[in-house]
Amino acid sequence: MSDFSEKLAAIIPKALPELAHYALFHEKGCVTPVSNHLGIADTYRKFCAEFLPQCPIIDPLGRKVKIRKDMFPKFLGMQVREGFFPKKPSTIVELIEAGTFCEEEYEVEKNRLLALFWVPNVIRDPDAIFKVKKTDHLVRADEVYVKVFDKLALG
Repeated sequence: MSDFSEKLAAIIPKALPELAHYALFHEKGCVTPVSNHLGIADTYRKFCAEFLPQCPIIDPLGRKVKIRKDMFPKFLGMQVREGFFPKKPSTIVELIEAGTFCEEEYEVEKNRLLALFWVPNVIRDPDAIFKVKKTDHLVRADEVYVKVFDKLALG
């Protein structure tokens, strides 16, 4: 489990004590979609070809979730490695598009890379949407969309 996943698992019961007992996370879950095993540049190309055309994504509450290509680095949790100069997300996208992006300069959260293409389905058909209290600084959002997948039932 990634650091982010562990922190998220710890924060949900605190943010929603009235639902801490909710059995959502103990359910079998739906079939796990195919994971992404591409490198960063190829994942970006797939993101532009397959993910972005689905946008805006409409959630079950009828809200439009807008996603732009310059959000790609954030989706992967990209962090510059020590010894390299940090770049803005839009600059990273420009470098990938120009073919001059150096993957060795960045670290990504592996779980985010693997599950990136699950996001549209999670937004469209979540098992739950949790409100986040403003006192929790782990999640910079008002809500968290949750979908339970069966780790033993791979798609």
